[in-house]
Amino acid sequence: TLAMTQSLAQALNPVMWIQIMRTTGASYLLTSVFLLMMLFSQSQAEAFLLPLFGGSMMLFLVVATFISAYFMAASFHLMGYLLYQFHDEFGIAVREPGRSGPASVHELPLIAEATAMVKAGQTDEAARFLGSEINRNGAEPEVHDYYRKLLHSRGESGALVEHGQVYVATLIHGFENAGKALNVAEECLQIDKSFEPTNADDIRTLAQLAFDQGRHGLVLKLTSGFGKRHPKHHHVVDNYLLAARSMMEDPARTDKAANLLRQLKKRFPDHPLAPEVARLEAGFSVGG
Repeated sequence: TLAMTQSLAQALNPVMWIQIMRTTGASYLLTSVFLLMMLFSQSQAEAFLLPLFGGSMMLFLVVATFISAYFMAASFHLMGYLLYQFHDEFGIAVREPGRSGPASVHELPLIAEATAMVKAGQTDEAARFLGSEINRNGAEPEVHDYYRKLLHSRGESGALVEHGQVYVATLIHGFENAGKALNVAEECLQIDKSFEPTNADDIRTLAQLAFDQGRHGLVLKLTSGFGKRHPKHHHVVDNYLLAARSMMEDPARTDKAANLLRQLKKRFPDHPLAPEVARLEAGFSVGG
């Protein structure tokens, strides 16, 4: 804590200790276990070496001091790696190799201001500040990502899903980064299976990309219930055709794929994709 805040008062504040434990969660516990194992290993190494020095306490103390220094350095490296894993949540700037200045993400004014709040122990205020700025003026993807990490650290799953609805559209239309949008959508679907971007058209873009990447389970999650929510949408057939194709990749779902194709063939006989639907459906009929 002293290394992060440069404040002895903060380092002695139990509230800061609890915040670190809450933010790092299971990683904190795992790090503690490794530190205890290292302390045990140090004592075992010293006990093993003591008989080898034939009663020369001076020589043993020199070696024991070296061992102690080694394990101390190793333990600080381990704690440093824990901080590195959660550097955004703690507001710690990580320098890029070869750079003498601050990390680029922390050069953004909104992130710099939020980072200052986090360092002062005001993580909640930092999250609210970034959320307000994003809603009012928009922001770069780096700001959105920093905001989502703050939400993660606070366990605000509902806010993550709500932000994801807007962020997916921003990535697709504002920054032309459908790949990142797909990852954000997948994260939101893991929290809430009914997640959908604000623009229903984006489901087609995401589902097609997921299909192209072979992420067929994600295709099914994205397209599930689309026809019920948007029965007259112009992408109903497109989305469900992608769903049927994804089902066909799983032998356990071929019956569901055939049934879905039959429904599409019956309900949309004049759709431009009707020939493709009929071709795939006929393949099941021949196979049967």
